Amino acid sequence: MNKTFENLKNYINEADTRISELLDLYIEKSAELEKANQLTEDLSKKLLMIENTNREAKKEIESLIYYVKNN
Repeated sequence: MNKTFENLKNYINEADTRISELLDLYIEKSAELEKANQLTEDLSKKLLMIENTNREAKKEIESLIYYVKNN
């Protein structure tokens, strides 16, 4: 009976160790995912700014072309 409890204790300790390792991995990957999400958000904002700048530049060029054609 003592051997059974010893084996059970060993299994519990091993499971506890594995759970701790999994929790550490989860925390690490969550932090990496948060960084990736922040980078994605930052890049999206920059892309939107660039698209707006390009749109405005296109409008300016079209206005200049119209002005040159009509003068």
